[in-house]
Amino acid sequence: MTPTPMQIVETDRLILRRPQPQDLDAFTAYYATDRSATTAGPLDAPAAWKAFATELGHWQMRGFGMASVIEKASGTLIGRCGLWYPGGWPEPELGWTLYDGAERKGYATEAAIAMRSHAATVWGLPHLISIIALGNTRSEAVATRLGAQVESDWTSPAGRNARIWRHPKVSE
Repeated sequence: MTPTPMQIVETDRLILRRPQPQDLDAFTAYYATDRSATTAGPLDAPAAWKAFATELGHWQMRGFGMASVIEKASGTLIGRCGLWYPGGWPEPELGWTLYDGAERKGYATEAAIAMRSHAATVWGLPHLISIIALGNTRSEAVATRLGAQVESDWTSPAGRNARIWRHPKVSE
């Protein structure tokens, strides 16, 4: 099945949409920080541009990807959440990243619940994993709130050690 293009997914507080070129600056700013170490960073500006272009290409190749997360109240781009399934990944991953200042407000959990439901009901992907870098306790807490459970340790094709968390199946 080829997933249908995502238009917009909304929650009470968030809008999730396909990334757009104007999202690059916030993406680059996040990857310039040490916080990005759990998501293959930090990256300099040229490397961040390449990573952002890869995310745009992922949508083209897979029909799904990481969405930009917008806070409705302010209109501010606060992070990314969605599916990631590049070559070398064991299966589609549900991932989330919040930019500086958006943490500890429940946004990651809210966005992940919405994207997990969208993945099952619209894209026909009811079985998802999350791959979380070892020691990323904030993402582990989100995975736990989502009902995911540790399945196994895993090493990415780039040699990064992580843990695979299995999400409960979502009814289509």
